Amino acid sequence: MNDRMNAALFDLGNTLLDYERSIPARNRAERSALRRLGIDITFNRFMFEKRKLLMTGYYTASDDPTRFWTDFIKPFGEKRSTKEINDLIEKSYSQWKSSFFRSWRLYPEVIPVLSRLKARGLKLGLVANVVAEARSRFIDRYGLSKYLEAIVISEEVGLSKPDPRIFRRALRMLDARPTETIFIGDRLDTDIRPAKSLGMKTIRVLRGEYRYQQPTSSAEKPDYIVRNLQRIFMLRPPLL
Repeated sequence: MNDRMNAALFDLGNTLLDYERSIPARNRAERSALRRLGIDITFNRFMFEKRKLLMTGYYTASDDPTRFWTDFIKPFGEKRSTKEINDLIEKSYSQWKSSFFRSWRLYPEVIPVLSRLKARGLKLGLVANVVAEARSRFIDRYGLSKYLEAIVISEEVGLSKPDPRIFRRALRMLDARPTETIFIGDRLDTDIRPAKSLGMKTIRVLRGEYRYQQPTSSAEKPDYIVRNLQRIFMLRPPLL
């Protein structure tokens, strides 16, 4: 029986693009915003509380920032209005946005991996929760469209992961069935769980801040885990 996949869909951040260099600037901006609310904590305590929330899954600082930061300040006996929380989010985001984009880099193995998959005849696509400008800043800049037949960006289509419709859109563009497609991403809640629910095989790339996430159910357990995209060619039984 041949279990090899005919198509592969990729996430963008922490899968194809390295966000790690941007994290220190974001952490500094967020701590600065917290101090404006009167919450001045050490870096270690800040990271402890942040990772504790990130590990819970289903919502994160980027997905539902108002809820995230409302919960973040609870252990400190703080309760602030939605407006105060949203001001915190806006100030921290405006402070690190420019450095955030400047620091993104393509992982060194990405082009060789995409080229190898393309040469094997796989249909390749991207499903990403990012702003529309990511297309010109990164996808076009790094020549990814040369390899990707389907590029689905959340802000462009008005849908975002984990909504199954954004995955189905990419599958239609590739003319691929879920059962012959593998999804490769770093997050359990927005990548692995929805892809599995549609019948796709899944590979979790264990890097970036979401490596601290833990599965909350069997629905979030990936079929495979790798630390580098090159490792997908070493999976047994072979899938790609």
